[in-house]
Amino acid sequence: MTLSLFSLDELVLFFFLTVRIGAIVLALPFLGSRTFPAQAKIVFIFLLSFGLYPIVQAKGFVVPQTTGHLGLLILGELATGMTIGFVVQILFAGIQLAGELMGHQMGLNLSSIFDPQNGQQSSLIAHFQYVLALLLFFSLHAHHWFIYAMAESLHRVPLLGFTFQKMVVASFITLLGNMFIMAIKIGAPVIVVLLLSTLAMGIVARLVPQMNIFILSFPLSLSIGLIVLGFSLPYILQELQTLFGQLGQQLFLVIRLIGTG
Repeated sequence: MTLSLFSLDELVLFFFLTVRIGAIVLALPFLGSRTFPAQAKIVFIFLLSFGLYPIVQAKGFVVPQTTGHLGLLILGELATGMTIGFVVQILFAGIQLAGELMGHQMGLNLSSIFDPQNGQQSSLIAHFQYVLALLLFFSLHAHHWFIYAMAESLHRVPLLGFTFQKMVVASFITLLGNMFIMAIKIGAPVIVVLLLSTLAMGIVARLVPQMNIFILSFPLSLSIGLIVLGFSLPYILQELQTLFGQLGQQLFLVIRLIGTG
């Protein structure tokens, strides 16, 4: 890195680069959460920006002369970074949704806990699913895909080159649809078994009216749900591994769609 970095044009370009990189980093699980120190986020964003600055394409760059123009360019870079980061947000939202569905079937949604990652209430099973997915995410080095995606975005979508594409919206609609399918697939073993157990308890309640099924259903559903969840963990881990393996393909697809213009 030479002293030319400190010229006005390159300082402005570096600022726009940090805006894009920062938007991507803040969308990542754990790194973008409130529990991760803000100082560490800033240092991490600047280190990534310094590392990726040599591949920045700056042909024909002109420093914005008005505040309005500068604001529009900043919004464009934020939109680029947030669009890329939204891919992993959808993925983890689907994983948490699976946990919420399982927790609802077990009756654990009555005892929600505060999730500091998202700043909202979450069921115990959803939080467990999130932590499990987060550990697997980093152990499989799936976060490396975002470093590749940052570099690829600078090639496909040069700084200040963001344009709105309808195909990106259509792609995210598809990803949102897949999120619900993914949640059902991950939670299917627990959901199906608990539905069958609820049906069985309903039959018993009709056959033996003297039995208080309402009181028995809570501990029974919780016990069955936890046992099935324990036995289905290898299946859940395999599904998560498959999803994280497809993450890079989804990221580069979105980047190609953004860069189509």
